[in-house]
Amino acid sequence: MNEPSDPSLDRSGYAVVPDVVDGESLREFDAQVSSVLLQRAGARNLLSHDWCRHLALRLARHPAIADVLASDAVAISCTLFDKRAERNWSVGVHQDLSVPVARREDVPGWKGWTRKQGALFVQPPEDLLGRLLAVRVHLDECTADNGPLRVVPGTHRLGRITEEDALRLRDEIGEAVCVVPAGGALLMRPLLLHASGKAVSGRPRRVLHFVYGPPSPHESLSWPEDATSCAAFAEQSAALAD
Repeated sequence: MNEPSDPSLDRSGYAVVPDVVDGESLREFDAQVSSVLLQRAGARNLLSHDWCRHLALRLARHPAIADVLASDAVAISCTLFDKRAERNWSVGVHQDLSVPVARREDVPGWKGWTRKQGALFVQPPEDLLGRLLAVRVHLDECTADNGPLRVVPGTHRLGRITEEDALRLRDEIGEAVCVVPAGGALLMRPLLLHASGKAVSGRPRRVLHFVYGPPSPHESLSWPEDATSCAAFAEQSAALAD
């Protein structure tokens, strides 16, 4: 495996940003996450919680993240991944190809409709996938031995990739191991090939996986009701502060 030689979002499809959440806030989020009902590897639909929507706004206003987000970005989902000794898993190399929407409308180019923990998901065209940004906030230190993400740099620029080509590209390009400190974030384009192995350290690896997108997925579709407009939420927060 390769070490990240140029972990820049444009060139490599990912970047590590340390210290997006301070120690005191980490303890607060730890308490909030501990109350979330887990299913299998974690929990979806966390934007229904006030604390999660506030964190989505806070992340969007962080200088390193704001630089790569559109001013009208919307937080469309947040998923908790809770990997630990008693709840361990591995995932082969893949791309994230589905987005959540409020309701189903048959639109050309949108396919693979499915439900995950009650939420409706669909695979949109590549142009929308290319506009998405995942921000993975690490509540625990993510080291090389507790199931870090492994990415294939640059593959976010290749569009949808078949399973056969994904394996070939992984072997040709190699993988970068994304270690992230507690309170740090991994920024990633969902089309980037990525995988993760089982944790072997016994230490937990909890991640809040936010996805940001444009204001609307399509003229005939809409994001889920819990989707949070970062601009509108910022204005609301400012008004309340006044």
